[in-house]
Order: sequence, then structure tokens, then C-alpha cells
Amino acid sequence: MNVVSVKYRQVSGWHVFTSEDVPGLYVASPDAIRAYNDVGPSIQRLLHSYGAEYLPRMSAEDFFELGPEATEERVIDYSAA
Repeated sequence: MNVVSVKYRQVSGWHVFTSEDVPGLYVASPDAIRAYNDVGPSIQRLLHSYGAEYLPRMSAEDFFELGPEATEERVIDYSAA
């Protein structure tokens, strides 16, 4: 799988990332940047893609600079590199 779509939402102060493309993907943390940065390695482990690194299409800083309205429930793509 070359591109994985990941859904982001906030739940009770936690930053949560899930994906219908990767069963079992659930990354959550009260630290937004940490959660964001943990998604790629989690995809890699769940897909057993140890030869590919999954990277987001935008940096965590750019993603969260979009503001709460834009990131309330948003999808970001991670691509295999």
C-alpha cells in the first residue's frame, strides 16, 4: 500500500489518529506533535512494511497551524517512501 489516509480528531483533550486503510491503527496522545509523529511508524509496524517508511504529506507544525476548525476532523495522507 503506497498511500494511507489517516483521520484526525480530538477526543477529551487527546489527539487521535485512526485509519480505515490500516485495521488496528489507533494513535492517541495528549501531545499533538508526539501523536502525529507516531503515526508513520505505527503504520509501518501494522503493515509489516519494514522496508518502507510512511511519511505524512505535511509537517506536524503545518498541520496544526491550520487551526482547530480545519483540524477538528481532518484526513491526512501518509505515503510510503
